[in-house]
Amino acid sequence: MLMLLGHRAAAQEIPITLNPGWNWIGYYLPFEQPLTVALGTFTPEDGDIIKSQNSYSIYQNGRWYGSLTSFAPGLGYMYCSQRTTSITFYFNANPTVVVLTLTVTTAAPSEITETSAVSGGEVLCDDAGAVVSARGVCWGTSPSPTLEDNYIEVEGGLGTFSVTMDNLLPNTRYYVKAYAATPDSVYYGDQVTFRTKVPAPTAPTGALNGLFSVSATQQVFFSKGNLQYRASTNTWRFAENQYDCCGNGNSHISSTYNGWIDLFGWGTSGYDHGAVCYQPWSGGINASNYLAYGCATCALFDETGKADWGYNTISNGGNSENLWRTLTSEEYAYLLFQRVTASGARFAKVCVNGSNGILLLPDNWNNEVYSLSKVNNRTASFNSNVISAADWVAVEIAGAVFLPAAGSRATNGSLVYYDLLNSRGFYWASDIWVDASAPVERSCFIHFGNTNFKTGGTHRFGGLSVRLVQNAQ
Repeated sequence: MLMLLGHRAAAQEIPITLNPGWNWIGYYLPFEQPLTVALGTFTPEDGDIIKSQNSYSIYQNGRWYGSLTSFAPGLGYMYCSQRTTSITFYFNANPTVVVLTLTVTTAAPSEITETSAVSGGEVLCDDAGAVVSARGVCWGTSPSPTLEDNYIEVEGGLGTFSVTMDNLLPNTRYYVKAYAATPDSVYYGDQVTFRTKVPAPTAPTGALNGLFSVSATQQVFFSKGNLQYRASTNTWRFAENQYDCCGNGNSHISSTYNGWIDLFGWGTSGYDHGAVCYQPWSGGINASNYLAYGCATCALFDETGKADWGYNTISNGGNSENLWRTLTSEEYAYLLFQRVTASGARFAKVCVNGSNGILLLPDNWNNEVYSLSKVNNRTASFNSNVISAADWVAVEIAGAVFLPAAGSRATNGSLVYYDLLNSRGFYWASDIWVDASAPVERSCFIHFGNTNFKTGGTHRFGGLSVRLVQNAQ
């Protein structure tokens, strides 16, 4: 019989040497310990790595990050030291373990954009003296994110905190957890999820950058000004400023007129689509001469679509055919009276740089851009909101559309300009007016004055304003 006599070596009697680079070490204590406790007799260097067969951690900024959080009895580990010289240490055989009860709550994401979002959380503990060395959030595109995924960190301590997650992918679902780190462990909060916003489409050439819903499923960009035409050069363009109007120039319409006009009979796009009066300078009070495609019940968008002014090549609006269109009366009604916007405001009566009219506010309008009075009020006066040229710059940059009260052109034997400039506005829609009590040769329009605002139908030979749109893709 072989008898061995002796005693178990104390931990402080078994030195472990760490050389620069990788080292094999064995954990010989009979109980599990957190890394920070077991290695508490020396201070690791930033970049030190410790790994087991299936997990690892790296030391940065005073603590260990990773999936390996503790030593288990009887297992071996590899340790990579960033020191340039060897050191000797002993495992901590008599640790003082403080059991903390940390509660971490993850804040619901807010201020979500295409590429960023704000989150954070709250860290609570029953021990007011608890050492919470760092707090933050981690996130990823898969559930249960950890510090091995993306994370952002703030100072330690208890209480609430918030952070901004940047460089996110558009239209992507993310999973988020708040965390709190102590010298011994990392505590995670509950998981929340959110999706980044879909990128807003880019405004086309000749359009303002605001997006406007004209139905539950369709948004549009408005042209940067009312439609204008010069017969002598057969040129279509958008007004250089939203508040520009041609005024009395509309009384001189002819096939050779060298000035600009901006009031047109219905369907006078310049394309021979079947109507008798199809040229922009067409006149006369016979409504039957203004039938799109020669059909009393056809809308501008029927058949080839060429009865719509938007089919034209617009010199400052992309310079190609069939890029633009005129809104329908149903779309105007949704835009003005039904759509839901971020601010709750859809339109307002205004005076911009001395021009009266209607201000249309984009879906994402922010009331902090400009404080408007009596929004969505049809009976408000133009003087409810007087916007200077200086203030208009910011309003327009924010995507607002201004429909000036450009008046109308009427016919009384010969063409004359009926002077309602800066008093009333009339804008064509692309569909016909259906009313059993009215003649069939009427088309839809919107009409506003100083104390009214309505949609309806009118004779097609009247010269009204045209504002074009493009669908947002």
